[in-house]
Amino acid sequence: FAIIQNHVSKNIVLDVFPVESNIIPGMSIQEARFISSDLVYIKADMEMYQKEFDDILLNLSTIFPDVESSGLGCIYISMEGLNYIYGNDKTLIDTMLNSVPTYIQPSIGISKGKFPAYLAALSAQPRAMLDTGDEVQTLLSKWPIDVLPIDEKTKHLLHSFGLDSLGKLGSYPLGPIQAQFGKTGRTIWLL
Repeated sequence: FAIIQNHVSKNIVLDVFPVESNIIPGMSIQEARFISSDLVYIKADMEMYQKEFDDILLNLSTIFPDVESSGLGCIYISMEGLNYIYGNDKTLIDTMLNSVPTYIQPSIGISKGKFPAYLAALSAQPRAMLDTGDEVQTLLSKWPIDVLPIDEKTKHLLHSFGLDSLGKLGSYPLGPIQAQFGKTGRTIWLL
């Protein structure tokens, strides 16, 4: 099954079940059809999803002191001081999971920063947690640069430089990678 939504001028996959399939969110319907011709498509009900998400966000914010939304389906919770309240990570994670309806299958990522935590959550199994510990660079290196929260033009530019993964991008020495692009003459600095 794939949940689809019209995005700009094409239909894209928002989510897919089973998760283990080769079809990934963000993929066009045409790409998904190429991988699996017997895939069943369901049109997304964004209004219902947003209401459900807002309810979950409100519930979590009554339990945890520092809760932040980063758009539909992505919630950040600062763990600062929570081990004093909950005693250990297992109790804390169980509290988070019990705060979400059981039919929602969240994945939890823990890391030293929002972006690595986001990628850890994407790497975790449903209703499970992945803690990167000190292995943040190992986790990041496996991801394509397409996961970066930057515009498509910049992603295309990075690809044209042969920087197709976060691992390749991170292999360059510390310092800025400067890229000029477009008619605007803007400069992007990636540190």
